[in-house]
Amino acid sequence: MKQFLSRIAIFITITTGILGLSLFYIHSYKARESILGAVPDKHKMLSGSQSPKIIFAGGSNLAFGLDSRTIQRSLKMLVINAGVHASIGLKYQIRDIERFVNRGDIVIISPEYSQFYTDSFYGKAELLSVLFDIFPDGRKLVSLAHWYRLLPHIPQYAASKLKFESSSVSQGKIGVYHRGAFNENGDAFIHWDLPAKKVEVTKPETGEEEINNECIALLKDFDKLVKSKSASLFIIPPAYQSSSFKNQKNLIQKIHLELLNNGFSLLAPPEDYNFHDSLFFDTNYHLTKTGVDLRTKMVIGDLKAALPQLVSRR
Repeated sequence: MKQFLSRIAIFITITTGILGLSLFYIHSYKARESILGAVPDKHKMLSGSQSPKIIFAGGSNLAFGLDSRTIQRSLKMLVINAGVHASIGLKYQIRDIERFVNRGDIVIISPEYSQFYTDSFYGKAELLSVLFDIFPDGRKLVSLAHWYRLLPHIPQYAASKLKFESSSVSQGKIGVYHRGAFNENGDAFIHWDLPAKKVEVTKPETGEEEINNECIALLKDFDKLVKSKSASLFIIPPAYQSSSFKNQKNLIQKIHLELLNNGFSLLAPPEDYNFHDSLFFDTNYHLTKTGVDLRTKMVIGDLKAALPQLVSRR
């Protein structure tokens, strides 16, 4: 029995060592070429831009859901779309953009609904990819408690890096989910000319979902930080597939009321961004070009209504 336990201990030690080496020293070039590789590119957009500016922050509902150039032309104000991927997690997304907020900026948060009641808030393997393969300095932004939340994803992610990788770019073509799929404002645009695919519908809510108080607390702290920099923070609903919205209507309303009750500045009610199923490209958050144009027009209207000074810029 003692010998058996000794062998088990040796096996665990060796396995842990291999996974640790993989995590820190095997770099995933495929990750750097992916949509996640756009994180440092968007850092450059933000750091190289003058204020005042409009910053959109959230997941891929923004990356695949806005025409920032049109917003910029309409409002006569620089617009940076910092959205990349929901599985990076709102907790990290907010910490990641804090340093780029300056006097006069308008920050607009648009989280996917899952950020409010699931562990998506803390991030998944996609966040680990950012922290270990794309932007290692980002590890400084992650607290010990946050690392604890990421711990279940680490072994599988480290093991995945032991596999052989081939380039995700084929014959010089840039795919929809490639790092190069973004324009200079941060919008994913390659899919604009592509036909829509079949989009799955989110499962009906159970009624047992609970809003994560840590998410609300983080947003309140961020609101205070933004105001301390003489900037403004708004929250706007994501454009969401109508069939999925219907399945989660009560939960979405619960989230909306929680935000209202905590005093956040909301640009619109969720119902306004309940979009017809035909306007979605490949997920219930990613819009076709027709959907992008509609949402962009609505966002411009909502911003002008909330901030009359933007109208005077015209």
